[in-house]
Amino acid sequence: MKNTEGLNPDKIKGIPWHTLEAKEVLRVLDTSEEGLSEKEAENRLAMFGYNRLEEYKTKPKVEIFLDQFKDFVVGILIVAAIISLFIGLSENSISEIYDSILIIIILIVNALIGTYQELRAEKAIVSLKKYIKLIAKVRRNGKLKEISSEFLVPGDIVLLDPGSKVPADMRLIFSSDLYVDESLLTGESLPVAKDANIVLDEDTVVSDRLNMVYSGTVVTHGHGVGVVVATGSESEFGKIAKLIREIEVPETPIKVKTKQLGKQISIIFVLIITFVFFQGLLLLNDILLTLMTAVSLAVAAVPEGLPVFITLILALSALEMAKKNAIVRNLQAVETLGSTSVICTDKTGTLTENQMTVVRIVTYGKDLEVTGNGYRPEGNFLLNNKVIDPSKHDDIVKLIETGVMCNRSEITKENDEYKVVGDPLEGALLVLAEKALGAGVIDKLKRKYVYAHEIPFTSARKRMSISYLDNEGNLVSFVKGSPEIIIELSKKILVDGEIRDLTDEHREYFNRKVEELAKSALRTLALAFKITKPVKEDIQSMLNEETLESDLVLIGIVGMIDPPRRDAKEFIEKAKKAGINVVMVTGDHALTALAIGKEIGIVEDMNEENVIHGRELDKMSEDELVEKIDNVKIFARVSPEGKVKIVKAFKRKGKITAMTGDGINDAPALKLADVGVAMGKRGSDVAREAADLILVDEKFPTIVKAIEVGRVIYDNIRKTVAYLLSSNIAEVMIIFLAFLFNWPLAMLPIQILWLNLVSDGVPALGLCVDPPESDVMKRPPRDPKEPILRRFDFMRITYIAAVITVLSLIIYGTYLNVDLAYARTMVFSFFVFAELFNSIAMRTEKESVFKVGIFSNKLLIVSILAGFALQFALIYVPFLDFIFRLEELKLEDLLLAIAASSLILIFEEIRKAIYRVRNRL
Repeated sequence: MKNTEGLNPDKIKGIPWHTLEAKEVLRVLDTSEEGLSEKEAENRLAMFGYNRLEEYKTKPKVEIFLDQFKDFVVGILIVAAIISLFIGLSENSISEIYDSILIIIILIVNALIGTYQELRAEKAIVSLKKYIKLIAKVRRNGKLKEISSEFLVPGDIVLLDPGSKVPADMRLIFSSDLYVDESLLTGESLPVAKDANIVLDEDTVVSDRLNMVYSGTVVTHGHGVGVVVATGSESEFGKIAKLIREIEVPETPIKVKTKQLGKQISIIFVLIITFVFFQGLLLLNDILLTLMTAVSLAVAAVPEGLPVFITLILALSALEMAKKNAIVRNLQAVETLGSTSVICTDKTGTLTENQMTVVRIVTYGKDLEVTGNGYRPEGNFLLNNKVIDPSKHDDIVKLIETGVMCNRSEITKENDEYKVVGDPLEGALLVLAEKALGAGVIDKLKRKYVYAHEIPFTSARKRMSISYLDNEGNLVSFVKGSPEIIIELSKKILVDGEIRDLTDEHREYFNRKVEELAKSALRTLALAFKITKPVKEDIQSMLNEETLESDLVLIGIVGMIDPPRRDAKEFIEKAKKAGINVVMVTGDHALTALAIGKEIGIVEDMNEENVIHGRELDKMSEDELVEKIDNVKIFARVSPEGKVKIVKAFKRKGKITAMTGDGINDAPALKLADVGVAMGKRGSDVAREAADLILVDEKFPTIVKAIEVGRVIYDNIRKTVAYLLSSNIAEVMIIFLAFLFNWPLAMLPIQILWLNLVSDGVPALGLCVDPPESDVMKRPPRDPKEPILRRFDFMRITYIAAVITVLSLIIYGTYLNVDLAYARTMVFSFFVFAELFNSIAMRTEKESVFKVGIFSNKLLIVSILAGFALQFALIYVPFLDFIFRLEELKLEDLLLAIAASSLILIFEEIRKAIYRVRNRL
C-alpha cells in the first residue's frame, strides 16, 4: 500500500474538496476505491485522531462541591457554627470551639459525599454515550467490513445505504439516486439529491455542495460511496460542536416529582422546626444552641438530597442495563419502562434468530427442498425427496442469478464463522448461490454485467431492482420483492428455460404455493427479470421504475425460514404474567406471522381473527381500531404509517406502549411511543436516534428484562424515599415532643448531623441497588400518574416513624432520671441502630425480609456493619466520645439499645404477616 509521507492534518486542512474530481481527491488522499490497508488506517488514526467530537464535560469538581453549600439551612448552620467558634474563642470555651469546628467538618464531609454522588451520577450518564456507537460500512484491503465510525480516517472508502447516518465528511466517488437529509446541518427541510460526478466552484456554500456528504446527515434514498476527507472536530458538525461545551441532561419526570415531594415535606418540617426553635428559646434560654439545634434538624429533616439519589439510581441502573444489551438514550425511559403495559414487537430478528435460510425453491412445476441452516454454504437440493444438481435446471440457475444480482449484501468469513454484511434476507440468497453453484459463483456472475441503475426497496414499493448492461448491450433488470407485487407486475414466466406468457393458471399456482409456504411459517420472496434492448443514446430515459419494473418475466419464489429464538416463548409468558400485552407488528405475510406467533405463545391457534392485515389497517378509522385493538395479537404487512396508527390507538386506550422499529420510516412511531425501541445492529441511525431504548443484541427477552429493571428501579426509589422520610420524621418528632414535655434537648446538633450523614445516607445507598422482590414481574403495570409515595407508603412511613419515636421517648424518659448526657447517649445510639434496622425492614413491602434473604443485598449489609462499627467507635473511643458529647455505655445498656432498635424490624415483620394473611398472599 502507498505510504502517507507528507500526508498530515495540516496538509489536507482547508482543501476545497468539492472543487476536485473524484479521482483527484483519491490521489491527494493517497488512497483508492479498494480502500486503505489496516496498517495504513492505524497509522492515520494515530496521526488524525479518533473520529469523534469532544467528550461531554462535567462541571468542575470544585463547582459541584461548592454547590452543596447553596442550601439555605446549610448556610444558616455554617453562620451559626462560625458565631459559636468566635464565642468560644472570646470566652475561652473549649466545648463551644469543638462543637463549631466539628459541625463545620461534618458539613464538609457531607458536601464531599454529595459531590461524590453527583459526580458518579454524571459519569454514569456520560458512560452511557460510549455504548451508542455508529457503525460504518468501509472497504479495507479491498474487502467490505463494518467498523465503529470512531475508527474512520481520511482516505477511508465508506458505503452509504438508505437509513444510514453519514459517519464523516466525504467527497462522493459514486452515487445512485442518492438523497441526503441535511436539515440538521443546513436547515434545508427536503432531502438533497447528490451527484458524485459534478465538480463545483470554490465559493459554493455547504448547502449547495452536491458532490459532498457531511457527518451527522442522513441518507434517505439511494446508495453512494464516498472517500473520507474530514473527521472529528474537523468535520462541519465538529466545527459547530466546538461552540458547544456542555450537554444538558434534562430533568426526568421522576426527578421533578421528587423535588415537588421534597418541597411539600420541607414546608411541614419547617413549621415544626420553627416551633422547636421558639419553644427551645423559652426552655433553654440559649439562642445559639437553639438556633443550631433547629437548623441541624432542618439539615437532617429536609430531603434536599433526594433528587441526587434519584439521578444516581436512574443513571447507575441505565448503565447496568447497557451492560445487558439495553442502551437507554435518555433517563426518562428508565422510569417509563416500569409502567409499560403493551409491547409492540417486530418479528424478524427480535422474536426470531434473524439468520434467514432458503429452505424451499418453487418454479413452475418444480418444488425443491433445500437443506442446511444459517449462513454456512452447505446443503443439498431435493426434488421429490431425491438429491438433484441445481446447475442442470435453467430456471433454478436463473432464479439464483437474479438473487445474486439484485443484492447489496456480502458474505464474509472470519474464524470459520460466516457473517452477512447487510440484509439477512439478501445474505440467504447469496448463501443459496454458493450451495447450488459453488464458491466463487458470486464474483463470476457479477463479472458478466456492468452496473447501470438501481431502484431501492421501500416499504411502500415492497420490491427492489438493479439493472445492468450485458455483453450484447442489453439492459437486464433483476427484480425481487413481495410475491403479490412481483406476480402483478409480471406478464411472462420462465418454464424450463423457456419464456412463456403468464396465464391465470400460473398465477393461481404461485398464489397457492405462497399460501402453502406461509402456513409453514416461511417468508416468501418472488424473483423476476426483464431484458430490454436499449437505444444507446437514449438509455438514460429508460432508467425509471415504469420501464425497468413492468412486464417482468416471473421466475419463481423462495421460502425462507427464520426460526424463533429459543428463549422468546419463555419471556413472552413472563411478560403476560406481568400484565403486559405482547403484540406482533410485522411486515411479513399474515400466515407466516400467525405460525410464528402460535409457536412462541403470542396466539393460541391459527385463527385469523387474531390478525389485522396492513390493507385493512390502512382503511380503518382510528375509532374503529381503538374498538378492536384489545383483541388483536398480530398486525401483518404493516407499513410504518400503520405503526403510528397502532401507537395512537393504544395511547387512546390509556396504554403505555413500547414499539420496536429499525427503518427510517419507523422513526415517527418510535418517537410517538412511550418507549421507542430501536435495533442496535440492523436498525437505521434515524430509528436509533428517535428511540428511547436501543437493543444491542436485538432480542425480545432484552425488552422484558429492561421492563423488569424499570420496575425494580421504581421500587428502589420508593424504598429509598420512604426510608429517608420515616427516619427523618422520627428525628424531628423526638426533639419536638421532648420540648412539649419540657424535657431537655434530646440530641445535640452534632449528633443530629451525624445521624443525617451516616445513619441516613450510607444505608440509603444500599437501598438504591436492592435486588428485585419476587413478585416484581407478577404485578400489573404501574400507573404512570401514580405519585412516588402512595397512601400505603404514607401509612407505613407514619407507622415506622411512630414506633421509633415512642421507643426513643421511653428510653429518654427512663434514663433522664439517671443522667442527661447518658440519656442523650442512649437516645442517640438507639436512633443510629434503629435507622440501620429500618433500612432492612424497608427492603420489602409484603414479603418477609428473611424470605428474601437478609444477605442478598451485600452493599446494604456492609453499610449496616459499618454503621454499627462507627457508632461503637463514637461511644468507646475516648477522643470521639468527648467530641460528640457521649458517655461510655454499660454493656447491658448498649445491648438494650440494640434490642430496642431491632423492634423496628420485628414490628414491620408482624405488619407484613398481617398484611399477607388479610390479603391471602
